[in-house]
Amino acid sequence: MAERSKTDIADDNRLRIEAGLISAMFVPVVFQGTTVGNLVFRSRQADPYGDEHVRLAEQIAAQLSGVIASSQQRQLIQSESSERQRLADEQRRIAEIGRVVSSTLDLDEVFAKFNVEARGLLPFDRVVLITLTEDYSKVDRELINGVGRDITNIGDKLVSNLNQFQSEAINTGKPVIRRGDEFLEEAKTIPSEQKRVDDGLNSVLMSPLVWQGNVIGLITFRSTSLYAYGEHEVSLAIQISAQIAGAVAAANQYWLLESEYQQRERIAEIGRIVSSTLDLDEVFAGFLKEVRGLLQFDRIAIITLSQDGSNVVDNLVDGVDSNSAPAGAVLSIDDNPLQKRVFDEATEIVLGGEEYQAFVENEPAEKVRFDAGLVSVLMSPMLWQGEVIGVINFRSKQENAYGSKEIEIAKQISAQIAGAVAMSNQYRLLEESETNYRGMVENSHILVWRMDSEGRFTYVNKSLEEALGYSADEILGQQYTQFTPNRDNPNNDKEIREHFAERAKNNYVRAGTTVYLHKNGSEVHFAFSSSPLLDSDGNFVGIRGTALDVTAERVAQDAIKIQTAAIEAASDAVIILMPDTSITYVNEAFIEQTGYSRDDVIGKPSSILRTIDGDQDNYLDTWKVVQQGRIWRGTQLSRRKDGSVITLDASLNPIFAEDGTISSYVSIRRDVTERIQAEQDRQARAELDAKNQQLLEIDKQREEFFSSVSHELRTPLTAVTAFSDILSRNRDGNLSSTQIDQLEVIKRNSRSLIILVEDMLDMSRVNSRSLRIEREPVEINEIVISTVESLEPTARERLQAIEVQLNTEGILVDADKGRLVQVLSNLITNASKYSPDNSSIKICTDVIDDSIELRVVDSGFGMSNEDLRMIFSPFYRSKRDEIQTKPGTGLGMAISKTLIELHDGKIEVESTLNVGTTVIVTIPGVIDQ
Repeated sequence: MAERSKTDIADDNRLRIEAGLISAMFVPVVFQGTTVGNLVFRSRQADPYGDEHVRLAEQIAAQLSGVIASSQQRQLIQSESSERQRLADEQRRIAEIGRVVSSTLDLDEVFAKFNVEARGLLPFDRVVLITLTEDYSKVDRELINGVGRDITNIGDKLVSNLNQFQSEAINTGKPVIRRGDEFLEEAKTIPSEQKRVDDGLNSVLMSPLVWQGNVIGLITFRSTSLYAYGEHEVSLAIQISAQIAGAVAAANQYWLLESEYQQRERIAEIGRIVSSTLDLDEVFAGFLKEVRGLLQFDRIAIITLSQDGSNVVDNLVDGVDSNSAPAGAVLSIDDNPLQKRVFDEATEIVLGGEEYQAFVENEPAEKVRFDAGLVSVLMSPMLWQGEVIGVINFRSKQENAYGSKEIEIAKQISAQIAGAVAMSNQYRLLEESETNYRGMVENSHILVWRMDSEGRFTYVNKSLEEALGYSADEILGQQYTQFTPNRDNPNNDKEIREHFAERAKNNYVRAGTTVYLHKNGSEVHFAFSSSPLLDSDGNFVGIRGTALDVTAERVAQDAIKIQTAAIEAASDAVIILMPDTSITYVNEAFIEQTGYSRDDVIGKPSSILRTIDGDQDNYLDTWKVVQQGRIWRGTQLSRRKDGSVITLDASLNPIFAEDGTISSYVSIRRDVTERIQAEQDRQARAELDAKNQQLLEIDKQREEFFSSVSHELRTPLTAVTAFSDILSRNRDGNLSSTQIDQLEVIKRNSRSLIILVEDMLDMSRVNSRSLRIEREPVEINEIVISTVESLEPTARERLQAIEVQLNTEGILVDADKGRLVQVLSNLITNASKYSPDNSSIKICTDVIDDSIELRVVDSGFGMSNEDLRMIFSPFYRSKRDEIQTKPGTGLGMAISKTLIELHDGKIEVESTLNVGTTVIVTIPGVIDQ
């Protein structure tokens, strides 16, 4: 609980009496001989308390004393613990500030992180960190966070004066506290502090940043509370300042080095600008950009001295308008005594603050600038060879903006500009000394002329007379348009006036080409350059110029342009090569033909166009021919940029110089790749058509042979089969068992031959597309059962079991019954033939949508990927030994596939080598019943 002053207690007692409590009894609460509190009883009665009341009150106090003492002890312990925690937290935050400031040279980053930790140490609603200029007299940089209507960004850069509170803290090197009513009254006399009070900031703590014995900055905490800061806060602020001072010192050193580097760079750039041209306007334009990075100013003027030393000219004026003379104005040197003093004494002058304010009261030329808000001035003389030829004036709206540092920079700037002004003056003097070079001009092959401000010739030299075929008397006094192709244009006078008015206004140099007319009527082409003529007062009085007669060159150029246009428009590629075979020119057709750009090939050897596997001998022979002065023509291969090869009809011509040596080569190339390829394709197609026709004929003969042989074999085989069947019945009983077995062999082989013949006939029909099916409603179960019954005896011979799983009871399908039996028989026979003894074969049927699915599954030899790929190819049989030992033609699966496809169905085979094979047949056309 906070302690209360005697004044506060007196005020409380007064309030209680006013409330009617006119009597009071105070009883001390004593614990172990120490008073730990008081019991206070109050009453509205005048004298309500007696001895008995006192005795009872003392007993009550005795009862409460232990409780109050225990409570106070507990509060004391808690307070001590909180104090230790607070001190530990303060030291941690101060240590963190120390870590932050040592981690970077970026003062903005330091300030931002410092704000976070400082808020846990001190109460504030606004904090400001300022750094001082090198002479510790002004604010150089200000970083702000918190309440304040003038805040723009953290890290504002400015140069401003210190107020009284800041000066006190910096001069004494000790913290300054202002608070309560005393501060509110004192702030009224300090505008910058009153502004903070207006923002609601009613107390302030300023702590100087001391580094190596010097105050280099100030950190200021402000609070809206009247009594926010005391001794403890001062102690914390001193510790914080000690941490921040190092960061500010390091940042100042970094900024100083960076500033010096940038200063040297900008001074060097000003030197480069002034040495690059004699045009003062161009110099001043570039100079302004760089000087703004060296000195702070709101207005700048460059003043030069006239030749007689009596007048000055404002060559450059930029910045705040002070209602004074504009750029280009000529003034008496005596108009501005301050400026005249710089000319006379050849020294810099700096004024600002109260000193400048007092000075301008009696100097109208300076007062007009001061009244415009320009309250600081720095004038620096421009010295050239010991003489002052001009002055640079820097003016600022900031008080006392310029000091020794700014004077030194201004000296360096003035030294650079002085050279440019001196050289420009010298150049102007040389130009005005026309008599010094008239003789040279008269005898020069260069055409020289002058015109007055109305475009009339006032001077022409002999070369111009000869170029136009007129004498000087015929030219002088005439307007220049009288010697041009548009001399009869009625608007000539108007155009001349407009043109010369523009030249008078802008004073620019003009260069280009123009056309005049010779006295004989032919065109004469001039390449010219002209510039305005000014009198000593700078007034426009005409134009002077020089020209070269480029008529011959123009005619040659026109011819070259026509030839070049023709070459560029040519569909054939054109290449010009130097004697060393390097490429010096290619036309557009070359770019399209090869894919190379001009940059890819110009200057490169022509060998880059050769194919990698090109004929070296042919290449050398080509160059051998042309280097002997002969033309080479022929066909050659060439490589495009993408690596592809093209065929060319080409020629290579040597070009001879006047001395008979070869000066270059010209190659013309036509791409005939497509033409040759088309011819080769035509021949290849003809050969292929002939071979296809031959193969078709052979295939036709083969089909006819199969058909003929099959028909011829079927009749005798049928007879052999029938008679062997009759004989095997042995009705007369005169055949031995051996003979009967032999007849069975005849029957079996005859049936195999009949099947082979039928397969060959079917294959012939397939190839001739004459194989047909006859559809009818067929019960699929009946087909499966009858086929299995016919093949079971053969399977039993090898102890093979045929399992049937039919899920198509009573299902009819629209199909050719005989052909389905043929397919199923082939599949079951294959399954039996290519499966080992004691194996099983499974036949399954199912209805899927409106189709019958038939599966024949065996556990036989299986098929390789190659076998699966070729299974439906006619006459294909696997090369595996276990397959080759089995009889077969390789036609069954091909015919089966064709028959199923004639039913609009499909047949698929799945097989795993040495595991087994599954053949799936799908036949659409289930008949609804």
